[in-house]
Amino acid sequence: MKDVKRRYHAPQREARAAATRRRILDAARGRLTGAGWTGATMTSIASDAGVAVQTVYAVFGSKAAILAALLDELEVAARTPADGDAGASANDPPGELRRVVAFNRRLFELGGELIDVAQGSRAIDPDLSANVTEGHRRRREAQREIVERWARRGALRVGLSAPEALLTLWTMTSPDVHRLATVDGGITGEVYETWLVGMLTRQLFGRPVRHADQLGEGPENGSTG
Repeated sequence: MKDVKRRYHAPQREARAAATRRRILDAARGRLTGAGWTGATMTSIASDAGVAVQTVYAVFGSKAAILAALLDELEVAARTPADGDAGASANDPPGELRRVVAFNRRLFELGGELIDVAQGSRAIDPDLSANVTEGHRRRREAQREIVERWARRGALRVGLSAPEALLTLWTMTSPDVHRLATVDGGITGEVYETWLVGMLTRQLFGRPVRHADQLGEGPENGSTG
């Protein structure tokens, strides 16, 4: 009779590993948003998490991988059940656009500080730069599927090609535009969302949406920079 190797389930070990991973991620988020990319060393993250620095490397391998894991968590946290309703989306392009904008607003509001760290520090670390580039690519490809679906349904504005529509949607839903509007422009997240939905509805579908009366004049009573 042949010996059969048994695989033992170790829930306690898995729970400890998950708890260690969680402590590292929480410590890293605090360090990254507080001290920035260069200030958040692996040693300081390990100290805050209460683990050896070797453990941090064993679990994640690099600081860029830790940040990537944090950003992945943010993406999951920003999603709602409506974002996965493919049936409703296929029959309502304007509604799907509103969901895309709302998702990106939630994402940027939940993780704006971490996104800023990633965007601002990509020139320092090649691994981080690769992760940021991959994040942009993933967002573009996800939106490509949406735009191509709109194009097949004939929903796009007359004369607007799918590649042009994708470029418009991808750039205007970027974290840079959100930061410019809400941080530098001083408008609220709600007004940002209303403005962006209205502008993209006109640009992509050719439908006018009144929104300018909701914009206000920013933090300096109408001054512009």
